[in-house]
Amino acid sequence: MLPVCWSFAIAAAAAEVRVLSAEAFFPVVAAMAPMLEKPTEDKLLVVKDTAAGIAKRIRDGRNFGLAILPPAMLEAMGKEDAVSVGSIIPLAKVVAGTQNGTVYAGAVPA
Repeated sequence: MLPVCWSFAIAAAAAEVRVLSAEAFFPVVAAMAPMLEKPTEDKLLVVKDTAAGIAKRIRDGRNFGLAILPPAMLEAMGKEDAVSVGSIIPLAKVVAGTQNGTVYAGAVPA
Protein backbone atom coordinates (compact mmCIF):
# COMPACT_ATOMS: atom_id res chain seq x y z
CA MET A 1 0.00 0.00 0.00
CA LEU A 2 2.77 2.49 0.83
CA PRO A 3 4.30 2.46 -2.67
CA VAL A 4 0.92 3.45 -4.12
CA CYS A 5 0.67 6.48 -1.83
CA TRP A 6 4.27 7.42 -2.57
CA SER A 7 3.88 7.10 -6.32
CA PHE A 8 0.57 8.96 -6.17
CA ALA A 9 2.23 11.84 -4.34
CA ILE A 10 4.81 12.09 -7.11
CA ALA A 11 2.15 12.05 -9.81
CA ALA A 12 -0.07 14.56 -8.02
CA ALA A 13 1.23 17.76 -9.55
CA ALA A 14 -2.17 19.06 -10.67
CA ALA A 15 -5.52 19.70 -9.04
CA GLU A 16 -6.98 16.80 -11.02
CA VAL A 17 -5.17 13.46 -11.34
CA ARG A 18 -6.36 11.13 -14.08
CA VAL A 19 -6.21 7.47 -12.98
CA LEU A 20 -6.61 4.81 -15.68
CA SER A 21 -7.75 1.56 -14.09
CA ALA A 22 -8.31 -1.83 -15.65
CA GLU A 23 -11.76 -3.13 -14.73
CA ALA A 24 -10.47 -5.81 -12.35
CA PHE A 25 -8.76 -3.27 -10.08
CA PHE A 26 -11.39 -0.53 -10.30
CA PRO A 27 -13.19 -1.40 -7.04
CA VAL A 28 -9.91 -0.99 -5.14
CA VAL A 29 -9.17 2.36 -6.80
CA ALA A 30 -12.70 3.60 -6.14
CA ALA A 31 -12.45 2.60 -2.46
CA MET A 32 -9.02 4.24 -2.04
CA ALA A 33 -9.82 7.46 -3.92
CA PRO A 34 -11.23 9.40 -0.94
CA MET A 35 -8.21 8.46 1.21
CA LEU A 36 -5.82 9.67 -1.49
CA GLU A 37 -7.77 12.85 -2.21
CA LYS A 38 -8.15 14.02 1.38
CA PRO A 39 -4.52 14.86 2.30
CA THR A 40 -3.74 16.55 -1.02
CA GLU A 41 -7.15 18.10 -1.75
CA ASP A 42 -6.59 16.99 -5.34
CA LYS A 43 -9.40 15.27 -7.23
CA LEU A 44 -8.98 11.84 -8.78
CA LEU A 45 -10.64 11.39 -12.13
CA VAL A 46 -10.86 7.60 -12.35
CA VAL A 47 -11.34 6.10 -15.80
CA LYS A 48 -12.38 2.43 -15.92
CA ASP A 49 -11.81 0.40 -19.08
CA THR A 50 -10.53 -2.96 -20.21
CA ALA A 51 -6.77 -3.41 -19.97
CA ALA A 52 -6.57 -3.27 -23.77
CA GLY A 53 -8.67 -0.08 -23.78
CA ILE A 54 -6.37 1.60 -21.25
CA ALA A 55 -3.29 0.52 -23.20
CA LYS A 56 -4.81 2.05 -26.34
CA ARG A 57 -5.49 5.33 -24.53
CA ILE A 58 -1.85 5.47 -23.40
CA ARG A 59 -0.51 4.58 -26.86
CA ASP A 60 -2.77 7.26 -28.35
CA GLY A 61 -1.10 9.86 -26.11
CA ARG A 62 -3.82 10.45 -23.51
CA ASN A 63 -2.52 12.24 -20.41
CA PHE A 64 -2.66 10.45 -17.08
CA GLY A 65 -1.08 10.46 -13.66
CA LEU A 66 -1.49 6.79 -12.80
CA ALA A 67 -2.33 3.69 -14.82
CA ILE A 68 -3.07 0.26 -13.39
CA LEU A 69 -2.56 -2.62 -15.82
CA PRO A 70 -1.21 -6.19 -15.90
CA PRO A 71 2.61 -6.27 -15.73
CA ALA A 72 3.14 -8.01 -19.07
CA MET A 73 1.14 -5.31 -20.83
CA LEU A 74 3.10 -2.49 -19.18
CA GLU A 75 6.42 -4.19 -19.88
CA ALA A 76 5.48 -4.49 -23.56
CA MET A 77 4.46 -0.84 -23.61
CA GLY A 78 7.81 0.04 -22.03
CA LYS A 79 9.62 -1.74 -24.86
CA GLU A 80 7.58 0.38 -27.30
CA ASP A 81 8.52 3.56 -25.37
CA ALA A 82 4.83 4.18 -24.69
CA VAL A 83 5.65 4.33 -20.94
CA SER A 84 8.87 4.71 -19.00
CA VAL A 85 10.10 1.28 -17.89
CA GLY A 86 11.61 2.81 -14.75
CA SER A 87 8.23 3.98 -13.48
CA ILE A 88 6.51 0.57 -13.49
CA ILE A 89 5.87 -0.38 -9.86
CA PRO A 90 4.40 -3.72 -8.67
CA LEU A 91 1.23 -2.95 -6.77
CA ALA A 92 -0.70 -6.09 -5.86
CA LYS A 93 -1.04 -9.78 -6.50
CA VAL A 94 -4.40 -11.21 -7.48
CA VAL A 95 -5.35 -13.72 -4.79
CA ALA A 96 -7.49 -15.94 -7.01
CA GLY A 97 -5.00 -16.09 -9.90
CA THR A 98 -1.36 -15.93 -10.79
CA GLN A 99 -1.11 -12.43 -12.29
CA ASN A 100 0.15 -9.35 -10.49
CA GLY A 101 -1.41 -5.94 -10.79
CA THR A 102 1.08 -3.26 -11.75
CA VAL A 103 0.94 0.47 -11.48
CA TYR A 104 2.55 2.96 -13.84
CA ALA A 105 2.88 6.31 -12.19
CA GLY A 106 4.11 9.20 -14.19
CA ALA A 107 3.88 11.28 -17.26
CA VAL A 108 2.51 11.10 -20.74
CA PRO A 109 3.86 8.64 -23.32
CA ALA A 110 7.54 8.87 -24.18
